Amino acid sequence: FFFLQIVHILNMTSAKIISFLLHPEESLHSFQIRIEFETGISTGNQELLLETGICLDPRKPASQCVIDGVRGWDSYMVYLFDKSKTVYDGPFASRSLSDCVNYIVQDSKIQLPIPQLRKVWAEAVHYVIGLKEDYSRLFQGQRAAMLSLLRYNANLIKMKNNMVSASQQLKAKLEFFHQSIRLDLERYSDQMAYGISSEKMLKAWKEMQEKASQCAQAEDIGYLDEQIMALHTEIVELQKSPYARRQGEVMESL
Repeated sequence: FFFLQIVHILNMTSAKIISFLLHPEESLHSFQIRIEFETGISTGNQELLLETGICLDPRKPASQCVIDGVRGWDSYMVYLFDKSKTVYDGPFASRSLSDCVNYIVQDSKIQLPIPQLRKVWAEAVHYVIGLKEDYSRLFQGQRAAMLSLLRYNANLIKMKNNMVSASQQLKAKLEFFHQSIRLDLERYSDQMAYGISSEKMLKAWKEMQEKASQCAQAEDIGYLDEQIMALHTEIVELQKSPYARRQGEVMESL
């Protein structure tokens, strides 16, 4: 028996919510094709994040968007980002004021009968609550992106440390190799005095010495280390931004 599974996608490039009914055993790739049809964002440029900042796994079915034990019409929100863009310049979807509220906004001094005024106030409150929900979802999408970025940063730092460790090991091995080649060449020079020589062996040693010198140039990773640390610093600065923190208390106070 298949339960209806509806997934809501918040397109962060337009602030629009698109709802999809998942097909039984639908693959993530098939789901992304449907998203591309609705949003115009190609499957290769789609980055789909859960609220925790975890990317959807392409090896798993699309039902991974549905979190067990969570209920509510927007409980299964997935945040869609366009990897081909670094700046989202809209246009962004926004709620429109009702005619009654807009009438008051245009002329704040207008006097209305109490029954009609109550209706206008109710519509205005409903509009503000809707705005709060919209901004809360956008803040949560931004937070999901930050959590994802922090995961990438942690992996990057781990890979950098592995790279530095491997570089140090390579440097030690190259130093040992250079010393060995130098010693072999010295012994070879001593043997040449007694008429013992081999051009083939000498050529092989020279080639190995040249290759080792090339490896020594390749193992210089100082510039990579500097670039990674500069990027790490930028990410840490982003993390300090108030937009990277939870917005629940701020939005609740509105």
